[in-house]
Amino acid sequence: MHLPPLKLSNRRMNSLPQAISWKQLIQKAEVCLEDGNYDESEQLYREALSAVSEEYGPNHPHASNILVKLAGCYEEQGRTSDSHDIFRLVHQMVTTFNPTLVTT
Repeated sequence: MHLPPLKLSNRRMNSLPQAISWKQLIQKAEVCLEDGNYDESEQLYREALSAVSEEYGPNHPHASNILVKLAGCYEEQGRTSDSHDIFRLVHQMVTTFNPTLVTT
């Protein structure tokens, strides 16, 4: 599955402090998810994923953890197919990062 590119609006980027970390983005996404603000939650998870991918690489465990959270956001919305696509991607990432963790 290829995730659509991030759509970062100027409003969003200007409203966030420059030094906000990917961990803070995840915390904000979780609050939005709890409040039922799925679009905002998804956007924040994607921003965190982008930051982690730049810092650690796209197959790093932090990236897969964020994707699992994004999949949970999709599940909350009833987007089961999208969620399953992400879980398949995470499986590929985990085997790429450490093939000894997953046996076939």
